[in-house]
Amino acid sequence: MPQPLRIYKGHDANLDGSKLQQESTKLVERVRLGRVLSMLVEAYQKDRTWLQDFEDEELTISSDLHDVLMAYETYWGKSA
Repeated sequence: MPQPLRIYKGHDANLDGSKLQQESTKLVERVRLGRVLSMLVEAYQKDRTWLQDFEDEELTISSDLHDVLMAYETYWGKSA
């Protein structure tokens, strides 16, 4: 299984790598859609390569949002 992408945020006082290993096992983060939406839109519009790396990722969304997205796709969107 490939390692998840990690962003280097500076020197860690723990030089044995244990913190890095602990962070790499955490595979799920909870964030609000509003926090990432504009970044995703910009990355899509500018055809950023890194966005393609995550095309097969699965997202967990609420059933309400799923219903709205499916209705939007049916009436105004195009199928993926």
